[in-house]
Amino acid sequence: MLAVVREQIVEQLMGLPAIVDQYLSHDSHFVGNTLRWMRETEEKLQSSRLPITSEISTLRGLVAATDEGYTEPEVVTGQRSSRKTRRVMVMHLLRKAEQALREQATQIDREFDDFKDKLSQLLAVSSSKKAIPASKAIDTLYIDKIWELLKEAPENKNLYFYIQARLSETDRRYLLQDLLHHLLKS
Repeated sequence: MLAVVREQIVEQLMGLPAIVDQYLSHDSHFVGNTLRWMRETEEKLQSSRLPITSEISTLRGLVAATDEGYTEPEVVTGQRSSRKTRRVMVMHLLRKAEQALREQATQIDREFDDFKDKLSQLLAVSSSKKAIPASKAIDTLYIDKIWELLKEAPENKNLYFYIQARLSETDRRYLLQDLLHHLLKS
């Protein structure tokens, strides 16, 4: 189910440009929308049971604490109004949340890269024995058909069962769909 988590993270990250634009335009809704974005991020990731959810929650708490004067000395230096100080701190905390989400997505991508390599090996061996059937649409039925086809080559058995044991069906389909898309496109 890491594919679902990755897509949720990317979806949340896509919401950041609008919030940053609010910061740059000194929009009075910036802090409230940052809190809302962090809460939505927590809610979307809560079912994944990843530690990043608590990190986002803690950062959201710190954003709320800026209303009571919370600052970090390395971020806020010099004399500023309390409103400007709060905005700077909230932007700093938003950057930390973005960085944590980006790192989580990158970690998932690295893990997926290993499995993409293994799936590519399965596809290479299978296609050398029997042509991969073409399809106009790469849907779930087609992906499952190709997955079963990969098992037919005796050389693939061990790797096939390794991938089946290590990857959820959703993640396997997600990666196989991407590979098939590139393979059939070229």
